[in-house]
Amino acid sequence: MPIAIIECVPKGDECREGQMLSEFLHMGGPDVAALFTFSNKRDLIAFLEDGAGLNGYGYVHLSGHGRARGVGAPYFRLPRGRMFAEDFPEGCFAGKVVALSTCELGRRRFVDPFKRRTGALVVVAPQREVLFLDAAVWFVHYYYFLLQHGAMGRKAFQRTEASLKPYVRGAFRYM
Repeated sequence: MPIAIIECVPKGDECREGQMLSEFLHMGGPDVAALFTFSNKRDLIAFLEDGAGLNGYGYVHLSGHGRARGVGAPYFRLPRGRMFAEDFPEGCFAGKVVALSTCELGRRRFVDPFKRRTGALVVVAPQREVLFLDAAVWFVHYYYFLLQHGAMGRKAFQRTEASLKPYVRGAFRYM
């Protein structure tokens, strides 16, 4: 099933993980992934509420920043705005596997309410701060095992973890 990549990284960061993943995944075929870019909360919520943009996608990859440590409530940060778990439209990811390529959001404080609110089947995310390059390499491996080798989600996760254990030991969670 194809992947919807939602890029929400500030242009000033010059790290376009979503764009890089999209280009990599297109080597497997033109219909493997689609890239959507958002810079503010209002536009992202409108896209997710509409629902039509995610029809036909079994996987959603959200690329951006996250914050969980030292804050009252963890949040997904866009270039202009923050989204708490309760800000995501109800049921917007129903039955989908969601990858949060965002630091620290792989913690239960965010994932549990996020899954309840959005209906996400599974969430894959780092539970601590991870460098952009490390996250990009990690997700390239994950999607490679998932799409090119037909590994099921948990198996693709385990193979990725085994391949990159020395570099990002324990950073990512499959919940």
